[in-house]
Amino acid sequence: RLQAPGSSGLATAGLVARSRWSARPAVPSNMTVTRGGYNRITLHHTASVPGSRFDGSLGDSLRTVNTIQRNHMGNEGWGDIGYHFVVDRAGRVWEARPIKYQGAHVKNQNERNIGILCLGNFEEQMPTRDQVRGLEVLVVNLRNQYRIPTSRVRTHRELANTLCPGRNLQAAVNSSRAARRFV
Repeated sequence: RLQAPGSSGLATAGLVARSRWSARPAVPSNMTVTRGGYNRITLHHTASVPGSRFDGSLGDSLRTVNTIQRNHMGNEGWGDIGYHFVVDRAGRVWEARPIKYQGAHVKNQNERNIGILCLGNFEEQMPTRDQVRGLEVLVVNLRNQYRIPTSRVRTHRELANTLCPGRNLQAAVNSSRAARRFV
C-alpha cells in the first residue's frame, strides 16, 4: 500500500497521484472547501470521451483523465475535474479533484459526497475484473477512512434520473454489494 502524495492522504495500492498525470493546478476560487467530513460516496461512468478507447492502457487512461479535466475546467468552468477519484480499466486509481474540495458530480447533491468515476461506457461495455476490484478496494479504503456506512455508497442513477453508471457497472456494483465486497 502506498501513501498518496498530495491532497488525498488516501492509502491505496496503485494510486496515480495528480503530479504523475500532470494534472492542471486546481482553481480554489471555483470550488467549495468541504466542511464536516464526507458521509457518502457516489459511483459514475464516463459514457464517452472524444478520442478515448477505454482499453485500460496507461496512455489511453492518461489522455482520457486529462481530457476530462480540460473539459470540466474549460467548458464547465469548474475549479478542477468534477470527481475525486478515477478508476481505469486496468484497476488503477487516479487521484482527481483534491479531496479537501467538494466534488461536482451529482447536481445539488455534492456536499460531503465523494465522487468516483470509472472509465468506460457501461451501457455498452462490461467493466473489467481489475476495474471492479480497484473500485472495491478504493470504496473500502474511503469507507474506512471517513467512516461511511455501506448504505451510503450509491450509484449516480440511484440519486438522479440518469443511465449513469451504465447497466453493466450497475450490475457489477449490485454484485459487489451482495457479496459484501464494499465492507
